[in-house]
Amino acid sequence: MPRPPHNGLWTGDWYMHDPCTNYKQDPLWYAPDLIQKILESPVHHEIGTHSFSHIDFSPACSDPILVRRELEESAIAMQRFGVSPKSLVYPFNRMGHQFHDLLGEASITAVRHRDRRIRLAYPERMPSGVYKFYESMNLRTPKHYDYLDKVKIFMAKAVARRAAFHLWFHPSDLLSVAETELLQIMRYIDSQRKEGLVWVAPMGEIASYCEARHRLRPEVRRMNGEMTVVWRGSFASEKYGHTELSLVFPPLPRPRMITVTNGGASRDLEIGSAQTAAGQLLINMPTTAKSLHIVF
Repeated sequence: MPRPPHNGLWTGDWYMHDPCTNYKQDPLWYAPDLIQKILESPVHHEIGTHSFSHIDFSPACSDPILVRRELEESAIAMQRFGVSPKSLVYPFNRMGHQFHDLLGEASITAVRHRDRRIRLAYPERMPSGVYKFYESMNLRTPKHYDYLDKVKIFMAKAVARRAAFHLWFHPSDLLSVAETELLQIMRYIDSQRKEGLVWVAPMGEIASYCEARHRLRPEVRRMNGEMTVVWRGSFASEKYGHTELSLVFPPLPRPRMITVTNGGASRDLEIGSAQTAAGQLLINMPTTAKSLHIVF
């Protein structure tokens, strides 16, 4: 593996400390059992990358050869679990956006971005198709305020601005922080999700949604009391993964049938769940759908 040309945070490199063995010889360094538990969780998680050897991505400490090999080795390490990295969090929050073309070539679709002036924003698309997620808050035990109150303020602003609220923490944080602050936050966010006010999703999934919105447009055809919607545009689902886009129709007569055709198969949607109290239709249409057909 290539080594960083410079690292101002320590002498030498990661491999001075990494035993470069396996979990049987050095179980404190490797945790395949933890990865397996995440994959088997009933709650969907995304497994991203933090680089292979915790490099500093800033210009003085990285170069294209190093970054490419770091991403390649991360992908190789993840292959045994049947997953590939879509999201990257830069170590030390030292951002490497100058490598965005290289990240895009490696199928990275989302990175975390730190800007102390901006805490809430819609994910920002770079020319390579990689999305920057603005950091909102990091988890910790506060000394001068109630942390949950701060989250509630951020969440309300995010809903009003239609922005992404991005909370992060380290797995090595004290268990007490997870049992207090994190648990309260998760319960509150879940209550907002159940009310239909927020969408909770990992970075890669949100990047897929953002790219689908960027690339696809619905084309509506009306004829004799029927309506058909088809997608126009191209969406790289092999890179971003499959997703759905929400279509909101103005008040319409109550439909008698709603059918989604995906490939050669069709399925009927429940009409009651699609029609809002205001008479609008709200339908999640998969990006893979060939058509959406509504009969009135």
